[in-house]
Parts: sequence; structure tokens; C-alpha cells
Amino acid sequence: MPNRPPRTCTYPASYATRSPILQATQEIAANKENVSSFYLDTLQSMSRFLRHMENHAQAIARSHVLSDRSVVFFLACSFLDTAGAGTLSSYRYRGPLDNAHVLDAQPRDVAKMEAFGRVGDTHPSDICFLAEVDELDGGYVFVAEEFEKQKIGVFHFDLSGAPASLDHVGDLPFRFEKDGPNLITIDRVGETYFLIAGSTHWGYCQVFVAKESDLFPKCQARSMFLPAFKPLSRENRFNFPITTSNAPSQIKLVKDSTGAWSLLAFRGDPPDKERATDYVDIYPVSFNPFSIGPLIKSVHIFLRSGDTSFANTGTHFVERSGRLLISSSYRWAENEGPGGAAYVHRVDEVRSD
Repeated sequence: MPNRPPRTCTYPASYATRSPILQATQEIAANKENVSSFYLDTLQSMSRFLRHMENHAQAIARSHVLSDRSVVFFLACSFLDTAGAGTLSSYRYRGPLDNAHVLDAQPRDVAKMEAFGRVGDTHPSDICFLAEVDELDGGYVFVAEEFEKQKIGVFHFDLSGAPASLDHVGDLPFRFEKDGPNLITIDRVGETYFLIAGSTHWGYCQVFVAKESDLFPKCQARSMFLPAFKPLSRENRFNFPITTSNAPSQIKLVKDSTGAWSLLAFRGDPPDKERATDYVDIYPVSFNPFSIGPLIKSVHIFLRSGDTSFANTGTHFVERSGRLLISSSYRWAENEGPGGAAYVHRVDEVRSD
């Protein structure tokens, strides 16, 4: 019987931007006339009415383009008035795309809710998405559960069956200190996954690493093995230049055309105001040895007028082509949905050139 070559596995990782990160973010800033918007078909309970004023959208993430040319967006909402009632929901965008970038339409497209569930913590502070192996239609949502649990939970998103599911598959096997983590990001660097967990209250971040073949030992859907993550060092405390004075809503790792890595922090000024001025703060990151350097640049980003702001949510995605996409959403659901939709969160997305 002839020898067959060993099966290769495509492990998920982000693409590099096609220009240096400062140029890519400046292109985003210059594209203020080309912002695209659509709606997430959310619930009235996510609005600001009466007792819901303290509750709000806290973090957003998005998937790659799936095999049916749709994109899934994920929304984490805090429910501070009900113990352990933070939510994680997913929405399928089926509107027009330019590569992976959503396109403007009138009336605006509405992404229907695919799945909805409780997180178990009142304040899911940051979320990030890691695609499934072999570019399958699925992936994993990492959730920072800040207030009660002080942990990172992981949810698997699956489109192989009907309806779509968003199921809790486990927690990162480490506990954290009080008041955190509230900022997380994950990506693959070479053959190793780096997961950064920080808090604006700690003054440091913790880093966990896993070899790609250990994290996905079976190279099949829903095979992530969370105990593969190990602390990067014995003390596992690294400089984290993000504090309460410059606190963002979310952070994300990005690699640019030069091979340099950066940490993008999506920040509104003044903080915690839905109509804040939006900035992307850029910090240099090295991995051998690991360090996050001082702020390089704060880039003023322009979204559409309204309640969309990095004070609420902020995330990025890099297309296969290398274009950088940046997205944000409403803080609260608004009763302005077109067609059969009612209470919705608007999402704005802007691209680099």
C-alpha cells in the first residue's frame, strides 16, 4: 500500500494588513465618508428603558466570511441589575459584501439573531473570535467574565446543524484576581497561540500560550483543548500600559505588512459615553521575549453620527486581501429597525484602502 503524506491542518490565524499599521489606521481615519452600517436584530431588554439604563452592550466580534457568503457578528451585553445574567448572542449578516467588508444598503440590512445565551457573569467585558480549523463554518468566542467569575469562558459557534448553536465548551483553566480580566485578545504567532488577559485595574497583564497542535489535537470541529494553555512565565505578570485613565472598550492583536505586531485599543473620549470621540490607540508588541511597549499613536477614527462609539464596543478584522476593517455598535438597542425588526443595535464598519 503506498505511503500517504500526513494530513496537514490549517490552524486559524489572522491575516496581516497590506500596509504598515500606522498607514492602515490613517487610511481608516481618512475613509470617514465611506462608513457602512447595518443592524443587529436585538431585543427590547437590551434597550435603555427604565431599569435597563445600567445594562448595555459591552463588546462585539465578527467571524470570517462563511461558505454561504454570510458573516456572523457576536454581541456581549452586561446586565448589572440581575446576578449572573450577562448575555452573548450571535447574528447572521447576509447582505452585500465587498470581500469581507459589509456594504451600505437602503433600507439597511438586518442581521437576524441566530443564538442567545447567558454568560454567567453580569459583566462580560471583552470578547474575541477565533475561527475553526480548516476554515470550517464555526469558531470560538472567548469571553472575559469580569465581575463575579474573574475568568475567561469559551463558547463554540457551530453552523453544521440547524439551528445555529453557541455553546459553552469550557473555561480557560486559570483564575484571575478581583476586578478582571476586562480586556482579552488571542492570535497565532508562528506555531503558538498567545492569549493576553489584562485589566485596567491590575497594572499588568497575564499571557497564556498553547502550541497549535496541542490546542487542536484532532484537527476537527469543536476539538479545542483548553488545558493546552499554559502561563508564559512563572510569575506571569507583564507590563500593561492600559489603565483606568486610558481605558478602551476592547483590545485586539494585529500583524502588519512589515511583520510587526501591535495591540489596538478601541477607546472613546470621554470614556463611557456613547457619543464619545473615537480613537484607536496603537501599542507595539513583541513575543520573544514578550512585551507591550508604550503608546505609539492615537488615531482619531470617524464613525457615523449617532450612538455608535468605541466607548461602547470596538473590534477589527483583516481580510485575506490585507484590508483592515474596524467596527463598532450601539450601547443600547434602539426602536428604529426597518421591516419587521424593532429594537436593533446599529453596527458601523469602515475599511482601509
